[in-house]
Amino acid sequence: MTPDLARLTGFAPVLGFTFAASTLLTAALIPPLIPLMRRYATARPTARGLHATPTPQGGGLPIMIAAIAVTIAAGLWAPPLSPLSGWAWVSLLGAA
Repeated sequence: MTPDLARLTGFAPVLGFTFAASTLLTAALIPPLIPLMRRYATARPTARGLHATPTPQGGGLPIMIAAIAVTIAAGLWAPPLSPLSGWAWVSLLGAA
C-alpha cells in the first residue's frame, strides 16, 4: 500500500463520522427551527413578487449549522489530520 493511500484509508472513519453526525444533527435541528423559519423566513406575496401564497425559505440553515459544527468537531476529534493540506478540511465539509 502506498503511503498516500494508507493516509487516506485512515481518513475514512472521520468521513463516516462527519456524514453520520451531520445527518443526525440536521434532523435534530429541523423541528426547533421550523417556528423561527415560519416567523422570520417566509416570502410573503406582494404585488411585484412571484409568490401567490406564503413560501417558506431558509431550509438550508440547519444543514449549514450541522456541517460547520461537525467539521469543527471532526477537526478536534482527529488532530492528526490538521497537518494535511486544506483539501482535508474541504473534504470534511463536503462529507458533512
